[in-house]
Amino acid sequence: METAYTNNCAPYTSARLDFVRTGELNNLFDLASLRRQLFEKKAASEREGWEAMRPLLLEASSQQRAELLFSHRLLASYGSSLPQIRFMLDSMPKEFWQEAASERRQQLANRLAGTEAGKHWMRCSRRADGWTYTARFLWGEMSRVTSEEIDRFFGMLDEISILTDLLNGHGKDYGIDFPTDGNLNSVRLMQEWISNKVSNPQALVRAIKEQMAGKEKPKTIVAPIRAAIDAGVMTRPTYEAAAEAFGFGEKVSKSSFNDYTNPCNKPYEDAAFEDLKAYFKTFL
Repeated sequence: METAYTNNCAPYTSARLDFVRTGELNNLFDLASLRRQLFEKKAASEREGWEAMRPLLLEASSQQRAELLFSHRLLASYGSSLPQIRFMLDSMPKEFWQEAASERRQQLANRLAGTEAGKHWMRCSRRADGWTYTARFLWGEMSRVTSEEIDRFFGMLDEISILTDLLNGHGKDYGIDFPTDGNLNSVRLMQEWISNKVSNPQALVRAIKEQMAGKEKPKTIVAPIRAAIDAGVMTRPTYEAAAEAFGFGEKVSKSSFNDYTNPCNKPYEDAAFEDLKAYFKTFL
């Protein structure tokens, strides 16, 4: 009988990008607090002793068993992807590490979104207790997820989460001197407005900043943002977020920014602006 838990999805179907918006990656794959929570839960249960735990295990519901299996599996798989991550980083100069890690994370997230287990995780992990629903999906009594798919799910989940840790400045936790720069914070500030079709948001933010460099007049400072909007790589951001992300501060007033980014206005109609739009379209 077919159920909501059937899984006839090929291991790597085309990505469901509606579940892999770049702006959500940190929320979906920052697992530090979840791992700590499950570790403390596991440690507390182990202190009960066998005689106390035995009847609980025998009487456990399908949901309780699923959550127990998920807890152990998530903790046991932690760090299993470090060898391939280290190999990737050691295979290129350090100045390319951030870009490579960002691209690899996006690729893996897209692949994970092409599996039923991955789509389920990305839906449910938006909630603090979302892991419990994924546990039931993987090991509930009506589950049809195979052991191979579970192995693949936890392998990709571990690699994506560690790449997320590195990109968020936690390289020292893994003994990796991973460089970070202001572009990562700028991407986080812009994540709500950057198109999910942009495969490398960090490179886009860097490009916008480069096009702003040396500009002093409000119109020319805002031009790269307007070009990126018109090119379809981002939607119109708020003044506050853009000012912080791109660092133009008092050089551009809120009213000027709103005027230059207003889609009803056409302040830029020269060839240079059209070239800038064409350049930003290459990020799609």
